[in-house]
Amino acid sequence: MYQSSLALLFCLILPVKADGLQEQLVGSWQGVLSVGEANLHLVFKVSLGTDGALSGLLDSPDEGLSDLAFTPGIVDGKVKFHVVVSKGYFLGSLSADGSKLTGAWFQTGSSFPLELERGPKTAIIPAEIVRRLIGEWQGSLKVGAGSLRVVFIFKSEQDALTVTMDSPDQGARGIPMLASYQASQIKLDVPAAGGSFLGVLSPDGQSLKGDWSQMGRSLPLELQRSAQAVEDVRGQDPLKPYPYLEEEVSFQNDEAALALAGTLTLPPGSGPFPGVVLVSGSGPQNRNEEILGHKPFLVLADYLTRQGLAVLRYDDRGVGSSKGDFATATTVDFANDTRSAVRYLKGRREIDSQKIGIIGHSEGGLIGPMVASQVDNLAFIVLMAGPGVDGRQIILEQTELIYRTAGIDEKLISANKSFLKPMFAKFGEAGSNADFSDIIREALREARQGLSPEEQRIIGLNPEQEPALLATAANPWYRYFLLYDPEPALRKVHCPVLALFGEKDLQVPPKQNQPPVSKAIEAAGNPKSRIEVFAGLNHLFQTADTGAVSEYASIKETLAPQVLELIGAWIHEVVK
Repeated sequence: MYQSSLALLFCLILPVKADGLQEQLVGSWQGVLSVGEANLHLVFKVSLGTDGALSGLLDSPDEGLSDLAFTPGIVDGKVKFHVVVSKGYFLGSLSADGSKLTGAWFQTGSSFPLELERGPKTAIIPAEIVRRLIGEWQGSLKVGAGSLRVVFIFKSEQDALTVTMDSPDQGARGIPMLASYQASQIKLDVPAAGGSFLGVLSPDGQSLKGDWSQMGRSLPLELQRSAQAVEDVRGQDPLKPYPYLEEEVSFQNDEAALALAGTLTLPPGSGPFPGVVLVSGSGPQNRNEEILGHKPFLVLADYLTRQGLAVLRYDDRGVGSSKGDFATATTVDFANDTRSAVRYLKGRREIDSQKIGIIGHSEGGLIGPMVASQVDNLAFIVLMAGPGVDGRQIILEQTELIYRTAGIDEKLISANKSFLKPMFAKFGEAGSNADFSDIIREALREARQGLSPEEQRIIGLNPEQEPALLATAANPWYRYFLLYDPEPALRKVHCPVLALFGEKDLQVPPKQNQPPVSKAIEAAGNPKSRIEVFAGLNHLFQTADTGAVSEYASIKETLAPQVLELIGAWIHEVVK
């Protein structure tokens, strides 16, 4: 679900393979992007990992942004730098002498000319320091109320230093790091994570002490030399061989003329079995709804299939093996994809076409009722943190809760609310097809009064961040999400509904969303429906301390067992 917060997200975006031009792209590329009256200086830093994969970090000093992860690659002979977070990308051609990249920046349906010139090369670490670094270093980042284990691995290969990072609690290993040395300090850039470490090697060569920086935040990090390997800890991930059938499938969305790919798991036996379609939350999600080392849909599908249910989970359009363009799609488009998934299950002989339901998480909890109100003979829907109010109200509430949990000053929380609330009201008056730019600029001018430049930066209202706000407001998904009211669709759902909330959910807060969901379900009049708020669980339905986003990765639990048990038992009750 969309969020606006300063919470530290140690989110790893794994690099993809490139080809022929990759060695020529390694290094830094600098240019100036003109957007309206704003001139943004950009620095793209590209590194090559030991696995032959390119990864990159983007600095935008005029916006106060540094080390933003992007994915470098080659598309039809052209260079592409894809910045997933902003849903924008650079596409250009390399000059014959390899010194320039000439092309354009593309974002939210617009393009802007951009030329990048090769920058200076990174400093080399002295040989004596390299010798002392070789080996494995382990430490822990304190993130909110939890911690994340990190491992830096230094190797010397063909007289060159290679450095990789493991994040065992996120299930990520071998992430390339770009090493440099300045004024006795070791700097390790991590393009795939959008972060960096700056530290000093102790005189005895047994510790590295410094700071980890990411998304504008800095945390102390001390690593110790170690010879003991660290194991991944995600105990709920199922291990093969499974006691059921697993099939890679593809199905067609005829309306959008695209193919979606996923995994269908079938219990042993001939069936026909009740069937379930899993629908993920917002953002580009793969079939496992993978986030910060967790695979909630893999765990959920495994549990339900062992309970005798057939389960289909699939990659979002434009993600993984699914076709289509994610960046231009809205919730309506994703609902059409879900309808296609339901139709596909109805055509499978192993599945009982009268006993098919949907389980949707977060934005999937918007999609479930949209589909159920339009598809005949849907047997049930399960809403996991499904919204009960429009996106404007959710963002107002979640931002306040997330800021307060992160320790942001109450003055700034109030200032941010005073900025968002009247602006969102004007969005509603204008409608989702209007140009929001002038509304945003006016709201920013008013909100900045009485705030210092630093206070403006903390809550994202400084002039340098204005282009990013304007780009977000132009995004079709965001505009639809802001104004969509889920209650009318919920009132039209006549199949049984199980609505679940986590008491510590800061992204779809239950105190705000549970009452309207309950009211709409009651109005629909299905006696088999049920609403449950789980004490101590967060937005991902993990057992949490504060519910902060920064805890997600460090919590070892992927899905609380009581949630799995209730979903399985309730579905069996309504389809028996």
